[in-house]
Amino acid sequence: MELKELKCKNCGAKIEINEKDTLATCKYCNTSFSINECDNHNSELKKTSISEKQEKQMKTILKFMFFNPFTILFDIIFVLAFIIIFGILIKMFMGAFN
Repeated sequence: MELKELKCKNCGAKIEINEKDTLATCKYCNTSFSINECDNHNSELKKTSISEKQEKQMKTILKFMFFNPFTILFDIIFVLAFIIIFGILIKMFMGAFN
């Protein structure tokens, strides 16, 4: 017999039930509900909390990538180095034809 762990949709307490049970009662707030209701409520909570957490992480990553002073400085240095190297190559190429 396998135990499932769910959360009470009224108070949020953990509820352990048997796999075959169809009705559960919270031992803290005494609320009774069907297991299907509890499963649906818990799956909605998990989806919401995961997506909110991922959204927060993505905002943090994007903020770090685009508004980090070191990233901006690196981009400026990279562009300047590209211009300098490209200029040197053009001078060498033009000098080869003189």
